[in-house]
Amino acid sequence: MSRKGRKAAPRPRRHTMTTNIITDDTQALAVAEEVAQQLRRDSALRDRERRLPHAELELFTRSGLWAISVPKAFGGAGVSNITLAKVIARIAQADGSLGQIPQNHFYALEVLRVNATPEQQQRLYPVVLSGTRLGNALADLGTKTANARTTRPTRDGDRFHHHGRTFYS
Repeated sequence: MSRKGRKAAPRPRRHTMTTNIITDDTQALAVAEEVAQQLRRDSALRDRERRLPHAELELFTRSGLWAISVPKAFGGAGVSNITLAKVIARIAQADGSLGQIPQNHFYALEVLRVNATPEQQQRLYPVVLSGTRLGNALADLGTKTANARTTRPTRDGDRFHHHGRTFYS
């Protein structure tokens, strides 16, 4: 049990997705170009039909791009911030829907790099390298303070779903 008698959050499950492991900045840029070429094909049609980019997000993740900021010491590419920005810009140029989606994930990885304990890093970086995507759901609508939470995550197999209203998630 954690504070206030609540159960501690469950440990992240290992993702079963097969992902490419990118090892350096040059490879990250080359893979981004390959993925961008594939994304560009149906981007406009999907936008017209208002379809969410589920398959495209899976492609992005499987390519290894989702884990490019994992430090080299933990098996990732540890790309520079310049390379990360170039990768996201290239993906966004090909498919605008995917330009914003990774923001929370890469921010969570930066928080992990800067603030996490070595134990947390050893537990979470391999999960990201195996295809898990991170995110957040903060800033609830209609609450009196920034810390008040009315939204709740629920587990559905290996995934969590966000329930409630946030102005940004």
